[in-house]
Amino acid sequence: MAAEAGNPYFRLGYNSLGAFATINHLHFQAYYLALPFPIEKAPTKKIAGIN
Repeated sequence: MAAEAGNPYFRLGYNSLGAFATINHLHFQAYYLALPFPIEKAPTKKIAGIN
């Protein structure tokens, strides 16, 4: 899995009880996505910083 991490199309998702899973377990899914999710292209703004 570490080799794929450098691929810009590689994504990793998870589900767990704290992320609204229906049973108490930790589940990972790895997949390739040809286009970014819209949230990945959303503009960002820095709201705090440590100097």
